[in-house]
Amino acid sequence: MTHIHNKLAVAPTQSIQDRAIAEAIVAALDRSASAEAGAVNVKVSKGVVTLAGKVSTHAGLQAATEAAARTTGVVDVTCHIKVVGEQPG
Repeated sequence: MTHIHNKLAVAPTQSIQDRAIAEAIVAALDRSASAEAGAVNVKVSKGVVTLAGKVSTHAGLQAATEAAARTTGVVDVTCHIKVVGEQPG
């Protein structure tokens, strides 16, 4: 044998990509003044983000969904966040 041709390519698996997306969303939530990062659970599967948890304001809900939607690699966002504590009106 005189030559070896390496044709292997390393591509991120979907689970690694999903983990990177989730980490980017959590980091964005941490940077946001109104997102209440600790109250939001982020799950990602094949680029589809599911947000869950309870926040105290509609601004917190909006900040979380916008942070997820603006993250590179996100295909869709499903939001199951509930607003508790804010009075209507």
